[in-house]
Amino acid sequence: LDLLWRKGKWQYAQGLCRHIVESPIFEAVLSVVIFANAITIGIEADMSIQNDEEEMTWSLIVEVLFLVIYIVELIIRLVANKWRCFRDPWFIFDFVLVTVSLLGQIIGAVASFPAVIQQVLILRALRLLRVIRALRMIKQMRAVWRLVSGLLTSCNTMMSTLALLSLVLYIFAVLGIEMIAKDDSLQ
Repeated sequence: LDLLWRKGKWQYAQGLCRHIVESPIFEAVLSVVIFANAITIGIEADMSIQNDEEEMTWSLIVEVLFLVIYIVELIIRLVANKWRCFRDPWFIFDFVLVTVSLLGQIIGAVASFPAVIQQVLILRALRLLRVIRALRMIKQMRAVWRLVSGLLTSCNTMMSTLALLSLVLYIFAVLGIEMIAKDDSLQ
C-alpha cells in the first residue's frame, strides 16, 4: 500500500479498497450486518402487525443506518473493482436494492401528497427483498453450504425414493383393501 501511496491518492484508495474487499473480515462483518438487518425487518414486520405505530419510529432510524452501511459497501466495491462490479449478479442485486431504498427514502422525505406517499409505500415494500441478501451468508459458512449443496445434488435421488415409497404404499394399500373387503371375518 505504501508503493500505491507514492503513485497517487486514487491508486492508493483503489488498493486500500481492494484490500478491504478481499478481506474475509469484510465479508464476515457484512454477513453480520445482513443478518442483523434481516432480524430487524422481522421485528418491524411483527410490530406493524400489532399496529404499534408509536414504537415504529426506531425503524426509520435503523433503516437509514443500514442504508448508509450498504451505500458505503457499494462505494468500497466500486472503488476497488471499478466497472467489473457490474458483472457480479450479487453486486447488481445489491445495487438495485440500495438504489430503490435510497429513492424511497428521498421521496418519502420530500413528498407531502397522499398519492406520492402511496407510491413510496410500494417502494418500501420492495425493501423486504433485502432479506434475500441473507442468502449471501450461506457462502461464508462452509458446513451450511455443503449441506445445501448436498441437498440440491440429492434432489433426484430423494424424488426417486419418494416415488418408490409412494408406489409401495399404494400397492400395499390396495392389497389391504382387497384383503379386508373379501374377508368376512374382518368386516
